[in-house]
Amino acid sequence: MVREKPVNYRGHLFLAVAIAIASSALVAAQANQSEITANGASPLVGTQWKLVALDGKPVPRGEIQPYFTLRVRERLANGSTGELVNVRDRCGNHLTGFYETKNDWLRFHVVTSTLLVCLIRPVPSRQENDAPPYQPISFPEVLSATSRFRIEGSTLRLLNQRGVVLARFVVAGEQN
Repeated sequence: MVREKPVNYRGHLFLAVAIAIASSALVAAQANQSEITANGASPLVGTQWKLVALDGKPVPRGEIQPYFTLRVRERLANGSTGELVNVRDRCGNHLTGFYETKNDWLRFHVVTSTLLVCLIRPVPSRQENDAPPYQPISFPEVLSATSRFRIEGSTLRLLNQRGVVLARFVVAGEQN
């Protein structure tokens, strides 16, 4: 006589609950993404952002324009964490790191950078009351000093703690 094994309903129930939770998280993430872009603004995550102004000065045409893209690792309520991917500075150096964001708060953590020689023409000095020569802030310094962001259409502005715009980006392929 062959005895049939009893069905393990507890295992099936656990699997069904896990699938339901994963599905609802995916739907919530997709809803969050559509909310971000509902006002016509480009999403912060997944967009390649090209630098057009740094420290209030436009990036000269013909120079390498730094850019970055964010890739999400974990979605949180009103934010996410993830990686800095596809990042290049004015000298062609590639940077790696991660980011954290919630609402309009944004923090970058640059972990590594290649060290290519950078031959960028010097910035002329100011002679106002023996002020030191103007030294523009570097792209990695901008990322490290960023506390907040603002997106309007296809333009991204990175701001410091006081709300001062450190850098302005546009979606790669867009005009300044």
